[in-house]
Amino acid sequence: MLSLSAAAQPAPIVKEGTTVKISEHVYVIPDELVPMVPNVGIVVGKRATLIVDPGMGVRSGEAVARETAKVSRNGELYIVTTHFHPEHTTGEAGLPPAAKLMRARAQQQDVDEMGMEWVKIFSSRSAVVAEVLQGITSFRKPDELFDSEKTLDLGGVRVRMVRLGPGIRAATPCSSSKRTACSSRATSR
Repeated sequence: MLSLSAAAQPAPIVKEGTTVKISEHVYVIPDELVPMVPNVGIVVGKRATLIVDPGMGVRSGEAVARETAKVSRNGELYIVTTHFHPEHTTGEAGLPPAAKLMRARAQQQDVDEMGMEWVKIFSSRSAVVAEVLQGITSFRKPDELFDSEKTLDLGGVRVRMVRLGPGIRAATPCSSSKRTACSSRATSR
């Protein structure tokens, strides 16, 4: 079985210039099959834009901000993450401070109890990951918490965010049935 050396593996940073329009209001920045890089969602309405999972570290967040600016001129920006792991959340640090972070209350509990511990765990995986996470000393505080669901009107496009179960806990770090999810369906009014 062949494996790439750590030096040959790409840094887990969201790649610019790969954004794809998948429906009238929804774009994705694909993960390019790079470990620890999420598929980033961008949902564009007439007055606001939502970013889903801005990646890991400041450089990913900055890349996501630049890609978002290519598909949206909206001044109002929202952020939501599917769960608290660093490759989905810490890119928030590279997004504009005025962007509003929406987070499920259960996910915020995970952030408060385990967020920085997971940043340390990820950082210990390799020098490359540690460098990507350098400077992440805390998680961004949410502008709004929701319990089971939240509908966000972006201006002609409504996005329904649904918490599908308890947040991801230490005993079940990857259980897809226990994630906070952003509905992939954006609907026009």
